[in-house]
Amino acid sequence: MYNPSTDLWIQMANFGPGRRRQAVAMTIGYNGYAGLGTSNSPYFNDFWEYNPEIVTKTSIPAGDNFSVFPNPASNYFIIEGSMIEEIEISDVYGNLYFNRKNLSNSSSINIQEYANGIYLIKVKSKVGVMTKKLIVNRE
Repeated sequence: MYNPSTDLWIQMANFGPGRRRQAVAMTIGYNGYAGLGTSNSPYFNDFWEYNPEIVTKTSIPAGDNFSVFPNPASNYFIIEGSMIEEIEISDVYGNLYFNRKNLSNSSSINIQEYANGIYLIKVKSKVGVMTKKLIVNRE
């Protein structure tokens, strides 16, 4: 499992007595799993887990959260939070669509020009950084 506070991967389990001929990876829900070693590697029986919820939600203490609604959104969304210093909106490829500092505790963000898809809203505050997913969907 990935531990974001130490930036280290922790092995979850061994695959057992058999050897794997190729690396293997899969997803179950939002978690990713991988066995990276092969029979020619000393790490042939490794097994790793990645949970993106842990990475994106542990950096801001409880109570210093923000809300995004409606989600899915079509033309605009509202973001509310008490300690927001900066907002960035990017697509899943890292292309930046929006960046603004010094917003009020409740702000309406126009997304009429955004294509249907998944966007990441990164909020920076005095206590850390948190990211939430926004779905833009116009039927």
